[in-house]
Amino acid sequence: MERNRPEKKGRGRPVAIPVQERRVRILESAEKLFARNGYAATSMADIAKDAEMSKRTIYGCFETKEMLFQALVEDAGAFVPPELSAETPPRESIERILTALSNYVLSTRHVKMTRLVIAEADQFPEIREHYYMQGIKRGKDLLENRLSYLMEKGEIKTTPLEETADLLFGAALGTTLLETLNRRRDFGKEAMAAKIKRAVALLLEVV
Repeated sequence: MERNRPEKKGRGRPVAIPVQERRVRILESAEKLFARNGYAATSMADIAKDAEMSKRTIYGCFETKEMLFQALVEDAGAFVPPELSAETPPRESIERILTALSNYVLSTRHVKMTRLVIAEADQFPEIREHYYMQGIKRGKDLLENRLSYLMEKGEIKTTPLEETADLLFGAALGTTLLETLNRRRDFGKEAMAAKIKRAVALLLEVV
């Protein structure tokens, strides 16, 4: 969401913008233009114009367009795990993790950023890897850790850990994410909650 920008003055020196606000405005403009025109077709001059700043100001915050792109990916945020305790029932704990992952990967901003990262993956493989590690990989690691914990406690049937996590993620989110990225369908929270419950009921055998 765009922030309110300082009102322009007709005469005199330009209003000074705090460094953090300047950075936010640049990232907002870059995200909008990269999504609309693509990374290659967007210049730093385009971003400066949209942000209502000089190119010198843009380069003062980000030395290259590549660094700006990386900062934008990092700004998209990381997966935030749900709160779980030792007393959380097995199926409920897995449902909470998958729900948190669903809210993360299907959010409007994450979907836009994923499309952008995929489009530029060949040029920036290291950014693609960073984006995966701070999001989906972190969520899948949490899923594996919880499954391992439940198996060790004897609360669910022991199965191949990584395979079980992949099957749960794929059944609950895989097709949904692909259809969302391809703009074929939007899924509501109630539909996703029902899908996650079905996936957990089918794939997780409680002892």
